[in-house]
Amino acid sequence: MKISQPSIEKFGKGSFVGDIMKDDTFFDTPEDKARFLGQRAGCPVVEELINPDIGRGPEKMTNRYAEVNFWYGFLSREIEHYNKSLFKEFSKATSRKEGEPVGKYEPESVPENYTQTMAPMNSLPGFSLPRMFIEQI
Repeated sequence: MKISQPSIEKFGKGSFVGDIMKDDTFFDTPEDKARFLGQRAGCPVVEELINPDIGRGPEKMTNRYAEVNFWYGFLSREIEHYNKSLFKEFSKATSRKEGEPVGKYEPESVPENYTQTMAPMNSLPGFSLPRMFIEQI
């Protein structure tokens, strides 16, 4: 699978199963699998983290990205079921404030609008809730 710069529509949305089912090359290399799931998790430094010399490596990051994506999706569905207006806030992209620091990122790991817009999984609740839930389990 040729992994290109993440699309604005899919970066940091947590959803990936349907896309995987449409692409039979998903399992070709551990690096591509990790890149694909990292994009869906909204990771701004995929290349660093999948590099085994400086990060965790592709296999460990594939597991972590899949775990975070799964729980983000689970929590999103539960929030939607009980509170539709909260779900809209939780699952929407958010504009960054003018001059707001963006933090560390790799241009090839983020969509073109990354410095202006936060994907749902890059917002404070979208990033932290799945990870807090994982820690509690």
